[in-house]
Amino acid sequence: MFTMIGGDGQEYGPVTAEQLREWILDHRANGRTLVRAEGETEWKPLFLRPEFAETLTEAARLHAPAAVPTGEGTGAGGQETAAEASGAGPSLRVLDCVSRGWGTLTRHPLLILAACFWVWLLPTGLAFLGWPGALTGWLISGALYGGLCVLVLDLVRGQPSGSGRVWSGFRARFLPCLLVWVFTDVAIQLGLMLLLVPGISLAVMWAFSLPLAAAGGLDFVPALRASWQAVWPRFFTVLGLLLLAFLPTVVFAGYSLVATMRLVADLLGPGGPASWAVLIERFPDLARQAAELGLQQHAVWLLNLPFAWPVLMTAYDDLFGTARSRRA
Repeated sequence: MFTMIGGDGQEYGPVTAEQLREWILDHRANGRTLVRAEGETEWKPLFLRPEFAETLTEAARLHAPAAVPTGEGTGAGGQETAAEASGAGPSLRVLDCVSRGWGTLTRHPLLILAACFWVWLLPTGLAFLGWPGALTGWLISGALYGGLCVLVLDLVRGQPSGSGRVWSGFRARFLPCLLVWVFTDVAIQLGLMLLLVPGISLAVMWAFSLPLAAAGGLDFVPALRASWQAVWPRFFTVLGLLLLAFLPTVVFAGYSLVATMRLVADLLGPGGPASWAVLIERFPDLARQAAELGLQQHAVWLLNLPFAWPVLMTAYDDLFGTARSRRA
């Protein structure tokens, strides 16, 4: 048995899987429609439920491949593409997300800039208190950035919001946000140490795990799984989106990598590893220069954040947003 959220925001059901398939064929539901199975607590779009993939594909085949009229399970724009109705799920247009994300920032610049500044400032300030402060800042970052997801998503959807939404991650969603943040950060950092590619791949696959935990109401493992399932069919599209959204951060990270490699080469010397005495003597200088690079990268992150987060949340809304949040 399943319950469905219709285009009017109301819940319909419980109904059998067969009835839900009929609704798909009647265009009362599509790949974006959120449903919840009996005994579950999480809502999932239909395109993430393999038992309906065949029906979604059939519905796409029966209707025109461009735009078709829709019923209550479809977007607010009154149109749906064949790709969105099929098991492939909703489409993701990179430049459209970038443009709409920029539009969200220009409509609400002060709120977004202030929210991003506080989310950045608190962990940064705690880091100056030594390792206990740095650890605390890292652990609360999941709730902070989760709250930023909620605030920016409100603005993306044209809903009222305020600076207080930044702290929403410290309420009911604190534990899922913390677990998602810590687990993905550790896994990605370990992957980056292994020739970069594993870390980059994990960062792309789990790009939407934190907003799914903070704004989507999913717990730790379901959030990771839902992000992975949604990104996998469109991996390179999401990769391109992230590269554009976080371009300043990516460029400076590349510069930092090259600069760090040069510092290490200087430390070891042209003839190979220096003696232990020389290594110990030069290490404080290496640590100082690495710390300077870290602070510079942190500053670049602050400048990048107000643009990147609206773009990310626009893409999230296209993939996971409920029908009533769709733009006209």
